[in-house]
Amino acid sequence: MSLENLRVVYVNGEKQILERAYFGGDTLLEKGIGLCFNQDYGTATTKEASRSRRVEVPDTTNNRAFAGVTSTSYPAKTGGRWIDLCLPGSVCEIAVGVAAAIQKNNAVRVTCSAGAADAGRFTVAGLAGRGSAIPLQTAGADVVFALLTGVAVSDADGDQITAAGIGTASEVGDRVFVLCGSMTTSGATIMAAPVETTVATIVGANDITITTALAAAGFSASIAVYVIRGNPRVLAKLEEGEESGLQEFLAIKTAVAPVPMVGGTTFYSGNITIAGDATVVMDDGTDDGMKKAHVLLGALTTKDLLLTATSDIQGDTFTALTNDALDAAGDYCVFEWHGSFGAQALGVWTIISQGGGALT
Repeated sequence: MSLENLRVVYVNGEKQILERAYFGGDTLLEKGIGLCFNQDYGTATTKEASRSRRVEVPDTTNNRAFAGVTSTSYPAKTGGRWIDLCLPGSVCEIAVGVAAAIQKNNAVRVTCSAGAADAGRFTVAGLAGRGSAIPLQTAGADVVFALLTGVAVSDADGDQITAAGIGTASEVGDRVFVLCGSMTTSGATIMAAPVETTVATIVGANDITITTALAAAGFSASIAVYVIRGNPRVLAKLEEGEESGLQEFLAIKTAVAPVPMVGGTTFYSGNITIAGDATVVMDDGTDDGMKKAHVLLGALTTKDLLLTATSDIQGDTFTALTNDALDAAGDYCVFEWHGSFGAQALGVWTIISQGGGALT
């Protein structure tokens, strides 16, 4: 064997596939954060080759263009900077938000968030593919607390959170991520936006106050929340293949229609009683074969979360779908888009998997 065919491989070395990318933002980038390609950079009519190199923080418009994970931390820098990304297929550290456990046979994944509060952090399990990862390490004590089903609640002033054990687990200064706030009414006083804040005080075993109020006085809601200390990370294998579409959390309110991102997985915290159905009308898909998953984590009573679309069918009978009513904790539905060929506009969402709920 010639020497040129030999290379040094360390058994404890991570299998990283690295590529340089340009991050145009000014903010700090923590190690292990997922980023997406900025595919619409510049003027649409201009030949802009840098769109294959430019990356940005995930959101609900770029969620199907996952680029990779930051290989190290990068301090804030005005005007952007070059960074190194670990590409899909790599084994590297990912930033997590909830407990992750080592997996064999790709049993359970964690998926990058496209939500405004914790964009780029890997938390709950969405669809498989680019933007999801398989943990190869169990998370440590820096993953402090998580309750995403809507059982946690905020007080009327929006600056105190009550959840069993949150005060015991937390310390002053811990990072708090409130992903959504579901409400029984459709009133004007709502959570301004998903937010990252910090623990201000420990009120008791089940109560903390936070430094940023979730809304003005009069706000009270069932929330999805987790708490971390620093930037917890675990070793993971970044999945390859089709786009996972990332994941997000949305609130539910009486008779108000949530607007989920196109593709990926949308979680609804629930655990409330609503007086009117909350109806989701899904936008058309953008490419043939893309998937969309909806998951209700906490039960609804009295009324339902209704899933519908302009063009959709039930996969088992190929008949038109009026809606899929989700109301129990764990109800879910996965759709797949087919028929976008040229300008014919014949696309349709087809149900490919369903658990719970009622089809009509």
